[in-house]
Amino acid sequence: MFKKISLLASLFLLVACSTTEESVPVIEEEEKTQNESVMSETEESVTEELSQDYSQFTSMEELVTATIQEFGLNPEAVSVAYHNYQTDTDFFYNERFPMLVGSVTKVGVARLYADLIADGVMTFETELPYNDALFEAGAGPVTNGEKKASYPLYELFYNSLALSDNTAFNMLFSYYQQIYGNIQESLLNLSGLSFDQAEYTTNNMADAQMILNILLPVATEDKYSYILTSLSGNTEAEYFKKYIQEGMFTKYGSIGGSLHDSGIYMEDGEPVYALVVLTNGQGTVDEFLATMNLRMNEWSKFQKQNTQTD
Repeated sequence: MFKKISLLASLFLLVACSTTEESVPVIEEEEKTQNESVMSETEESVTEELSQDYSQFTSMEELVTATIQEFGLNPEAVSVAYHNYQTDTDFFYNERFPMLVGSVTKVGVARLYADLIADGVMTFETELPYNDALFEAGAGPVTNGEKKASYPLYELFYNSLALSDNTAFNMLFSYYQQIYGNIQESLLNLSGLSFDQAEYTTNNMADAQMILNILLPVATEDKYSYILTSLSGNTEAEYFKKYIQEGMFTKYGSIGGSLHDSGIYMEDGEPVYALVVLTNGQGTVDEFLATMNLRMNEWSKFQKQNTQTD
């Protein structure tokens, strides 16, 4: 089903490239309808058999620490931040430990631009200039295609978030820095948290709670709906999406030998939870990230089922 979403999102992007500014809100509206359709199908999965007996855990903290121990990771090098939208509850584990987080900050940068668009400062059709200094080898059509003098915001959004196109992201990053000020400070402010440690002033330094706070409004505020549209274009069944693909909107990050993932899980068009898991120098943690999201997902279902039967 998510392959269908990816195809639709790609078609919407192609249509947008050949139409006027008025087409961009239509992209958001159509994609929102598609998301609601997909989520209604995932509602049936709530009562599916769980992969293990969660009654063995007395708390989410016990579940998380047991999973970290199971994979033999250093507990001081793993950070977790979780929010359940439906119960308005949080779980944090080592959440204020700063580390380089890679591409998970791309959602925050997209939010900064979405705020400018909502304020009428820019539009989705606003063109950002390209120059060769912004090129970074990797995936994505901006990086690997024939270069243009400029690209519209919606195209940079989609390619940066859905396809991890680093050249597209570099264009977003550079333009914001030049026109609107220090992007790291803007991301710190966007999180609403206080930061006492000097290392947070370095670009791409963040912690799990910071990333979670930046991620949360993406699922609830209309002005960020195109961010969800773009995230839905990521159809790779890896990390958080290895075991849970329908309803998962994710952005992973890999940098300096560390791997992280962040995402929002939705059912029936409504957000259920947001999760951020960061690791610091723990080697290959692909399966750990996949298992952590599966267990957090199933824990929320286990808790819901127990509440309904009590």
